[in-house]
Amino acid sequence: MSHIPETISDLSKDLVAQTEKLEPVEDKMLEDLLARFMDLRRTNAMLNVNQLRFLQEEDQQQGGANIKMYQEQTLQLTKLLHSLDQAKRKLTSKRQM
Repeated sequence: MSHIPETISDLSKDLVAQTEKLEPVEDKMLEDLLARFMDLRRTNAMLNVNQLRFLQEEDQQQGGANIKMYQEQTLQLTKLLHSLDQAKRKLTSKRQM
């Protein structure tokens, strides 16, 4: 929840509140939806990492004035990717139980 953008935080809170009353079939659908949501977030983060890599290469050719900023953004996205991967593993292991 801490990595959800503010633009959808209210929606995500409403969805979480609604999950308290779900039946097992609905619970499975929610888990599938959550897995797809994490996949979309991961894909978006990877696209941003690739874009930052190209921007960093271009900046290096032009003197490297913004290298530190690109490196910090890449680090943040890498941490997000790691968190998403951990959450996906937890969700997958929960399904297998």
